[in-house]
Amino acid sequence: MITGERIRDFVIYVLIGVGVVAFIMVLAFNRDFFHPEQIARWGGLVLYTPVIFGAVIQQHRQFWKQAAFWVTIAILLLLHIAAFSMLLQRVQEWRIVWYGLAGVFEGPAMMFVCGRAARKFPSTNI
Repeated sequence: MITGERIRDFVIYVLIGVGVVAFIMVLAFNRDFFHPEQIARWGGLVLYTPVIFGAVIQQHRQFWKQAAFWVTIAILLLLHIAAFSMLLQRVQEWRIVWYGLAGVFEGPAMMFVCGRAARKFPSTNI
């Protein structure tokens, strides 16, 4: 029988796999990846992402057993990575401190969306 923990673990493994594949694709298609400016851009994203998502997940501890919360987190993570990947590839200059500015807007928006989804679908426990 499939338990909620196994589903959660599977989702985590899939997200890790998506992250690894995305990283490999960035390396494969971007020869200048190891330039110091590129390391600051992408390294900042690698550091910023777990901080912002960790804060959102920690603030919504009461929803950890709800599938809707974790599905929402997964969707937001995919959107976050896609949006920042497109942004970082297109802008000429990206300073590491701008992640903090992005967090001022992104963090509260993600908190709102996650809380709203978990409250709207409360019966989907894992």
